[in-house]
Amino acid sequence: MRSLKRVECSRKPGESACGVSLCRYLPAPMTTTRSKFCIAFVLGFASTASVVIAAELGKKAETRAVAPPMEPGPDGWYDASPPDDSFEVRMPGVYRGFAEDGTTDAGTVTYTAGVRANLSAAFGAQTNYVASCIQQQGDERNATERLQAIIDRWEKLGTMRYRKAIASASQPGFEFEMADDVKVLRARLYAPARGTCTLLLTWRPAAKPSDADIEKFFGSFALAKH
Repeated sequence: MRSLKRVECSRKPGESACGVSLCRYLPAPMTTTRSKFCIAFVLGFASTASVVIAAELGKKAETRAVAPPMEPGPDGWYDASPPDDSFEVRMPGVYRGFAEDGTTDAGTVTYTAGVRANLSAAFGAQTNYVASCIQQQGDERNATERLQAIIDRWEKLGTMRYRKAIASASQPGFEFEMADDVKVLRARLYAPARGTCTLLLTWRPAAKPSDADIEKFFGSFALAKH
């Protein structure tokens, strides 16, 4: 099996690998000279603040305070939203929200908002759920162009096990899966009227979530109606 490409993240003293302040949760606009991807495809992330997969923007971002999670529903899942309430998604455990302003090395202003949950799984493994949307200031690309750009960046990270378009009446979408010897990653990408949204789910090969839980997470994503 082909291994996914990895790069190292710089980190502050006492900060977990791919720390929140230095790496982003999603592939983001970047230059080829300084910015680099950071994939947390390693075991041993004990902190719930650890990041599943990230793209380093190269400049400091501002992280705003988030509200505490709500109570779960009868099925034990949470109705999760980021601090700006820009979308809703269901999470199978306690989640944390985040909202960040940042800039790329090229000086483009970005805004990212999302939620994440890191849950214990079988055999001491961890299953990670991340949903996030990112916007660029002055981005004039249409939805198809924005979606294809993020697909192109993901394809540089490794071979996709499968890839398929996601039918949606309101926005184009795309699903794929990648894997190495220790992690499996499945993602759905959407290009709404502004920006791009990504849902990520990672697990160890021996601790795969049920198909019903995977579909509940992916199928629950909905943009807020303003």
